[in-house]
Amino acid sequence: MADPRVARFRELLAQAGDPADAKAQQAYHKTTLAFCGLKTDVRRQLRREVFGARLTRADGEAAIRELWDSSCWDERISALALLSQIERELTPADLPWLKQLTRDADGWALLDTLAFEVFGPLALRYDKAGQGAEVYGELR
Repeated sequence: MADPRVARFRELLAQAGDPADAKAQQAYHKTTLAFCGLKTDVRRQLRREVFGARLTRADGEAAIRELWDSSCWDERISALALLSQIERELTPADLPWLKQLTRDADGWALLDTLAFEVFGPLALRYDKAGQGAEVYGELR
């Protein structure tokens, strides 16, 4: 079932976007994904307004998956921002899903965000627990 917060977030993105900025952003990011034409701080503010400052996995995973399945860059980067909020709840069992995100990412900014905000902290956390080899091996 679709998360009603996602529908509300999409409405706000569409209202706040600037088509001229969207074209420039798409060119800069060298991606085929659509852009809403939002400044980062506006997108973050809208995300916090709709999803709150903190999510749990139980409360956010469905929204993350729904946003990621979009062909809109602003929705995908927002999905990653939400994913980073639940990073501490991720385990090596989530690696197949996370690897699929890397395959589906279209553009350097999405991959960088996954690496720095999700994979890196996950690998470091499990490395401290003696399971880093499992995480690092799955990242290949």
